[in-house]
Amino acid sequence: MTLSRELRRGGFILLIMMMFANAFNYLFQVVMGRMLTVEEFGTMNALFSWVAIVSLPIGVVTTTTARYIATYSAQGETDKIVKFLKRLFVYILLGAIGVLIFGIAFSPLVSRYTNVNDARLIVLVTVTLAVGMFLSLVTGVVQGTKQFFRLGILNFGLTVIKLALGVGLVWLGFRLYGVMTALIVSNFSMTLVGLYMIKGHLKLNVQMDSEELFLGKKDIVAYVVMAFMVNLCIAILPNVDMVFVKRFFAEAQAGFYGTAALFGRLVLYIPSALVSAMFPLAAEAEVADRGSRSLLTKVLLYVGGLTVLCAVGINLFASPAVKLLMGAKFLPAVPYVRMTALMAVPVSLMMTLANYCLAIKKARILAISMVVGCIGCITAIEIYHPSIAAIIVTVSVTTSVLFVLNLVYLLKTQKNGKL
Repeated sequence: MTLSRELRRGGFILLIMMMFANAFNYLFQVVMGRMLTVEEFGTMNALFSWVAIVSLPIGVVTTTTARYIATYSAQGETDKIVKFLKRLFVYILLGAIGVLIFGIAFSPLVSRYTNVNDARLIVLVTVTLAVGMFLSLVTGVVQGTKQFFRLGILNFGLTVIKLALGVGLVWLGFRLYGVMTALIVSNFSMTLVGLYMIKGHLKLNVQMDSEELFLGKKDIVAYVVMAFMVNLCIAILPNVDMVFVKRFFAEAQAGFYGTAALFGRLVLYIPSALVSAMFPLAAEAEVADRGSRSLLTKVLLYVGGLTVLCAVGINLFASPAVKLLMGAKFLPAVPYVRMTALMAVPVSLMMTLANYCLAIKKARILAISMVVGCIGCITAIEIYHPSIAAIIVTVSVTTSVLFVLNLVYLLKTQKNGKL
């Protein structure tokens, strides 16, 4: 099967499954918007943004696992897959314990900085992150072996459990504690499902020295560091706006902006299926020396076209959509809805390019530029934040510049044969 056919097939399967998952995600947000106060809704979305920012760097586990599993799979080295997974599991266990200790110890400080006036909610965020590390591992295995239907099931199951349990706990009066508990339980439940999916790899018993792992320890460590930097920046770009709005503006404004972020993330959901399908295909093509530039071109065209159409649609129908889904009390969010939808277009393209570079293991320059760009963006917002619109523009400009510069560099170096 050609790369294009595999991309279309895998992307279509994931797109359908993630459409259902995203529908339940949206239903969750809509129901929470109606069950919680405006202030609680703003706090919930700020907490979710923190989860996204911190969990995406932890998602380096998914990126690394998917990349090397795809590599070993392409070469038929099942024994190395088993050894690699067992080592990662030990590291993740130690990492999860570290996250719990660090998060609990610093929860009062984080609570004050973020203007979330309840350190217990920060502790629940920490537990969510620790549990999510194990889900990242199983997701990486499923993605790396191109089991796209099962990958879709993991995403779909996560949202269904979160919706059902979250609504029930909020209705019983647990409010934001119920929301965060639902997030923890959904992560834990789908981790168990994922472990069942990959049990065939875990049951195999192989004997192999760690030095025999393909490309060696140093290569894997270097890749992890690079992937961590890129994933951290990918997490910051679409979520830093919500964090700063919560930090610098009134509770009610943060609540309205939570609605805007909800619609903006609708645009961000679009590239997720295509990027997930692209990642193992690009990694395998690089190992097999088949070239993957045409794959990148197709994915960027798909993502660019779909996100622009989605952003235009949101801008045209923002007012009736907000009133219908969230209620008239959230209508002041409409101007921000339009801006966040447009901001999501360059963010989606940047996410796609970054994942491609990670897949082919050519992301050193991209990682450095993204770190510099994100530091500049955060510093600029910290110093100058006269309005919410200024924050949105700062993120949009930063992301657009990063995408253009890195795409030009990538195409130029590929043309010169340096990649």
